Amino acid sequence: MSILVYGSFLSRSADILTDDFLFETVKRLPGINPAARVLFLVSAETGLRHPLYECGETVVEAPGAGKAGRWWWSIKTLPAFLKQEQVNLAISYPENRNNNRIPLMMVVSELLPSAKNAAALTKKLAGAAAVVTTSNWGKTQLASVFQVPENKITVIPAAADTRFQPVEWDEKEAVKEKYAGGNEFFLFPCLPGHLQAVTEVLKAFSVFKKWQKSNMQLLVTGLGAEEQAALKLDAYRFRADVSLLPVLRTEELAAITAAAYGCVQPGLPDPACMAAIRSLQCEIPVIASSTGAFPEICGAAALYAEPGDFNDMGQKMILLYKDETLRRQLIATAKTQKLLYNWDASAALFSSLLHHP
Repeated sequence: MSILVYGSFLSRSADILTDDFLFETVKRLPGINPAARVLFLVSAETGLRHPLYECGETVVEAPGAGKAGRWWWSIKTLPAFLKQEQVNLAISYPENRNNNRIPLMMVVSELLPSAKNAAALTKKLAGAAAVVTTSNWGKTQLASVFQVPENKITVIPAAADTRFQPVEWDEKEAVKEKYAGGNEFFLFPCLPGHLQAVTEVLKAFSVFKKWQKSNMQLLVTGLGAEEQAALKLDAYRFRADVSLLPVLRTEELAAITAAAYGCVQPGLPDPACMAAIRSLQCEIPVIASSTGAFPEICGAAALYAEPGDFNDMGQKMILLYKDETLRRQLIATAKTQKLLYNWDASAALFSSLLHHP
């Protein structure tokens, strides 16, 4: 069979993962099903040197100028190409351009929009023959908020990149020296556009620092320059103990995750909980909101705070810091919990679904 995959989920750099689910499952397809032919539809801006393209063939979008050119490409040129190439299935194409009635599969593994902004995603999902998401919580949201029939939704869990692994003591110390002045640190891997979550974590960290006279640091990753400026940390009491970092290369983020004292995750509409899964794979304790997919993903390997309650999250940070026995228990549980998430198993499920979308 021939499968068209929309390639916008790939960043310009192979060192930065922008959508782990499609990246990890699609690159395994040739090994699982050698008969499957994968076509990547990419824009010229995306670039054509990503290593994932070695798993298939690339097709560059070539619309003409202006709205008319785009219309002709989507209505005439692309459908003719798909027919010529005998494409059986399209995956995660961004708009309903299903002009030749090829089954469409949508993969929803990233942040969900709020209910008031649900219209765009609802429209995209309406024409899908199948929808894949990464947690039962995500399935419930897609059914209730985005009006997707439950029988169209399949849950396939995500996993972490293999570069996220536990590290030895000396490696942790080197990371702490580089990023936190040699001190222990809590980590919050932020997702783009969620400054309110950063504010919540900063307030929780304030609660921790007021009660614990320690050198503990807070590292927040994933923030662009404008987002860092918008936080206005100059007036923050514990500014000297906070480091704001940009989007990091995968190797760098993996090293920081593996060296963290704990990973903090406030409530976000995230069906995959990738930061939590990466922490589990590194055997690092997680402090998460008790809402969303976190309890489902982390199980007993996390401490849970009431959603939106920064004081409760701060108290959980204190508890993790003071109770070494509890921390060791969470690490031991993470070693078991992380076994639930395996890209080979998820890719096999994904591959089997392609034949019956």
